[in-house]
Amino acid sequence: MANNSLVIGDLINASYYVSQCDQDVEYLRGLLDELSECDPVIRRGIADLIRRHLHPEDEGVQQPDVVTSTRGRPPGSSCTRRNPSNFEHVERELQDRSRSRSRTRTTTTTRSTREGDSNVIRTFESEIFERRAGPFPYTDNIPDIIIPFIVGWNDVLGDGNCGFRCVADAFDGGEDRWPHARQNLYNEISMRQVYEFVYGGREYVDLARIRIRHTQGPARRDHWMESVADLYAVATLYNCAVMYFTVAESGSLWGCCTILPLIATYMVTRPCYEFVIVHLGARDQHYIRLFLAPNFPVPPIVLQWFALRDDSVVGWENDYATRIALCNVHYDD
Repeated sequence: MANNSLVIGDLINASYYVSQCDQDVEYLRGLLDELSECDPVIRRGIADLIRRHLHPEDEGVQQPDVVTSTRGRPPGSSCTRRNPSNFEHVERELQDRSRSRSRTRTTTTTRSTREGDSNVIRTFESEIFERRAGPFPYTDNIPDIIIPFIVGWNDVLGDGNCGFRCVADAFDGGEDRWPHARQNLYNEISMRQVYEFVYGGREYVDLARIRIRHTQGPARRDHWMESVADLYAVATLYNCAVMYFTVAESGSLWGCCTILPLIATYMVTRPCYEFVIVHLGARDQHYIRLFLAPNFPVPPIVLQWFALRDDSVVGWENDYATRIALCNVHYDD
């Protein structure tokens, strides 16, 4: 009996071809589901990259001519109103989609292993907090210059995952999603060669991946967050400025630093968020998250960043020069 199977091209079986297409579509859907959970800035960058591949004809679109026949335009007016370009139509559509998927602003009472938990608003926009009636319990564990700026804090559960709980609280929907934060950082340091220089070699990146990839239950010391190296991945992955504070006997900024992203995606010109994390020192061995009033003084940018940064983030340090100077003046007195 003759074989009536349809073949396409050079003996490519049609059923096999269709099956492969279905698998590709399912794989793409999975990536889109994962992308929907990402930082809006990352989503916009990837969406723009896809659009440029699908529509290369849009590259180099020229500005349209000024519309001179707009209804109601007074004679002799110098108005430069014009029709939106194709590029602007696409940009507006992407912005509308991003707004529709953006996180809603929610307030939750956080769990605490100590006194003084706080109400936390999880958002990528500027955050507003009411000052709590009770005093901040860790004034001896942070530099004195930022104490007047404290408007809230999250004393996350101290189970060895506290550093990653702070990250999850800021970016992944709440501190209980710390396994997601660990997985995201694991993926980040696995995909960029620059982290070999952050951690000091390929073998140390491998050790960091083993340390970070802990997703169940309390963590032992060998799975704790490692400051400052892990915070490079936080800053780069979430496009945020990380302000890291730690304890010093004099209350100074010794050991404190600001970490900026190592690389930026297309059309991103500055960090979209400021993430403040505090290590309470060798005695407590615990991380908490701080919320500070706008324009609080920030510690100096870690020097290693200047050596490792990509050209896409050159100049970002200028946005923090004035606030760094506030710290320097305070401690130079």
